Amino acid sequence: MEVVAVLVAALVVSVVLGVRLVRPRAGARLRLRPEDVAELDAVGAALAAERHREVAARLTSALDALRNRRVPLARVLGGTGIPGQFVLEFADGTAILARTVGRSDAATVAVAVARERVLLTLWHDTGTHFPLVLSWRGGERVLDAVAVQPAD
Repeated sequence: MEVVAVLVAALVVSVVLGVRLVRPRAGARLRLRPEDVAELDAVGAALAAERHREVAARLTSALDALRNRRVPLARVLGGTGIPGQFVLEFADGTAILARTVGRSDAATVAVAVARERVLLTLWHDTGTHFPLVLSWRGGERVLDAVAVQPAD
């Protein structure tokens, strides 16, 4: 059932974004009725909302525990392969995949971790993303949490 959901999601995204699964004839266009486009939009929105709820449940649990227990950030790890995205590794082993809001946020946080105790002090779910505030004596940065990084 999960495979079917993934295939439907891929088809919806490809149709909505205009990605061609097979090479069409020169000049051929995809002709969709307005009601079909509206239905595809609704299916895409429902799939995105479902995915957000799944990620939100895991992030809510992890971020609440980190904040409530005042677990310090141990390391900022790059190398995810996606520019602006990195892993926040906390002292208890929890790893949060995150991305920058500003240009130098990850580097600033990494320097702060090397010098002093950095804590997760605030976070919330906007319905589309998870801004979080990492604070230390004399500074703070806002980053976006993407997901809980699975243990290796």
